[in-house]
Amino acid sequence: MAGLVLRIKLFAKFELRFFVSIFVIIMSHYAKPKNVVRYFNPTYRKMNEILEINGTIFLKINSDTIEENLRFAEKNKIFNFLISARIGNYKLNNIDFVKDFPQLEKLYVSVYENINYQAIKHLKNLNTLSIDVLSNDAQEIDFSNLLNLQKLVFTWRNKAKNIHCLKLLKDLTITKFSKINLTLLLSLENLEDLGIFQSKIENLEGIEKLLNLKKLTIVDCRKLENIDSLGSLENLHQIKIHNCGNIKKPGNIMFIIKIELLESSKFI
Repeated sequence: MAGLVLRIKLFAKFELRFFVSIFVIIMSHYAKPKNVVRYFNPTYRKMNEILEINGTIFLKINSDTIEENLRFAEKNKIFNFLISARIGNYKLNNIDFVKDFPQLEKLYVSVYENINYQAIKHLKNLNTLSIDVLSNDAQEIDFSNLLNLQKLVFTWRNKAKNIHCLKLLKDLTITKFSKINLTLLLSLENLEDLGIFQSKIENLEGIEKLLNLKKLTIVDCRKLENIDSLGSLENLHQIKIHNCGNIKKPGNIMFIIKIELLESSKFI
């Protein structure tokens, strides 16, 4: 009788393994996207964690497994990296490894401590760049080699160079911009979405050249007083100005009417 029970248990265990194997095969065949593989290997998945950010697939880089991450990215054609000490496990003080992956298209860097990110100058295919470093960051950042950038998020520093070269840029968010106006940005003719946060701007001079601008967000710019330059932006349909200075009433009555007719406008 004991032998019969043992055979039944062994058969049940075999049947369960068989069912799990078949399930994994079926799911791996229908899993999407098909070029992202090995979701069912727990160890492999831990080394190569994939995140979706705003509908885009990113590979989270682990400083302990960089070589494996790069192999995985190459094999599965993932060209978007997240380097983070906040939601990831990145501990190095540089990102020099990206020089070995020049096909990178999107890069998010989010760390607490100082990190050397000069290697980004080698990423000529980059179309999206976000640099979020909490510590005092005085590094030079030269945009002259990043001519394919379409989206840029970063904290301003005086050593930022050649931002005027980014002719394809459509989406720009700057924090702690030290200039009193926006003349430094007037050559960014394709810009559609502009965000200025915690900055020293006093007026918006220069923005009148951004004829394709559709959305403008200005927050915590306490010295801002004059917004008359917005009057010539015919494509602008959304404005949000929050916690800024004592903004003077525009002198142009047609400009006031236009602001009131915008799809979305907030002055808080």
